[in-house]
Amino acid sequence: MTLSFKNSQGKMRLIREFDNLLSHKDILHLVQIEIDNFCAERNYKIYYMRTWNTKYKDTTVTVFDVGSHTEFFYLSPSVNIEQ
Repeated sequence: MTLSFKNSQGKMRLIREFDNLLSHKDILHLVQIEIDNFCAERNYKIYYMRTWNTKYKDTTVTVFDVGSHTEFFYLSPSVNIEQ
């Protein structure tokens, strides 16, 4: 599984890869830590996080919106967010 960040110019970059053998709950926990660290390094304060699953380039992904309105994190493939 891969966590990527798509900036406001539409450029996607890899943040981290996760072991596919981890549970969805564990992966979501690790993703939260990675997103928090990524944003903290850039002095971006997260006030909320919305999460949903959607299709992106023929793959179902989990999208994480941290409030920027133009930049999002993507976890591919998607995980069960109904936990």
